Amino acid sequence: MKTLALETSGRAGSVAAWDSETCLAEINLPPDVRTAESLIVGIEDVLSKCNWATADLELIAVTQGPGSFTGLRLGCVTAKVLAFAVGAKLVGVNTLRVLAENSHAGPPLWCVMDAGRDQSFVARFSITGQGHQETIEPQIMGIEQWLEILSPGDRVTGPLLKTVAERLPTSVEILSTEYWMPRAQCVAQVGTEKFQQGQLASLWEFSPHYYRLSAAEEKQQFADGHP
Repeated sequence: MKTLALETSGRAGSVAAWDSETCLAEINLPPDVRTAESLIVGIEDVLSKCNWATADLELIAVTQGPGSFTGLRLGCVTAKVLAFAVGAKLVGVNTLRVLAENSHAGPPLWCVMDAGRDQSFVARFSITGQGHQETIEPQIMGIEQWLEILSPGDRVTGPLLKTVAERLPTSVEILSTEYWMPRAQCVAQVGTEKFQQGQLASLWEFSPHYYRLSAAEEKQQFADGHP
C-alpha cells in the first residue's frame, strides 16, 4: 500500500514514503525553516524520489500528538486535505508510540518529550518479539515525578533527554541519540499496522491530540472562573 507519512510534532519534522513494508524515501525537514514553508516541499520531494503522483497515494499517516501545537495542527490539516483530495485513507499515530517503534526489544522503555513548564509527555512500553504494548499510557507528568518513578534497568529515549539526560539515575539505560527523535518512517510503520487492524480515522472528525489546553484556552478558562 502506497503510504505517505508526516512527522511534524517538533521543529525537526520529516516525511517518508512507504510501500510493501519498505521505506522507499525519507527526508528531514530543515529545522531552521518553518514547517509551514517546508512541509509541502518535503512531500513533493519524497513523491518525486519514488516517481509517485499524489493520486497514487492510498494511505496518509501522521503524528497526532503529543507535540508542538503549531506543528501538530499543520501536519494533521495537511494530511486531512491530502487524503480528501486523492481519496486516500487516513491514520493518526501517537508520537510516543512512534518513538517506541524506533527502538529494539529489551527492558521496559520510557518515551519522553518536553511538555514545557517543567512537565513531560511520557509513556512506557514493553517491546518484545510479539510487538509493542503500552504499560503506562501516554500522559503529562511532572519531570521530577517521572524521574522518581524510574526503575533500575529501565530504558529511556526521546527529545526530553536533550535537557535531562544528566539528571537520570545511573541505573537506567539511555538509548543512543539516533533514537531520540520521532521519524516519519516509524510513523509509516505504525500507521500501516493500525490500517491493517482497521483503526482508520474519520476524515471529518480527525484533529490533533494535544493532551493539554493551549495558553489562550487556559487564560479563557481562568477568566471564566475555572482555574
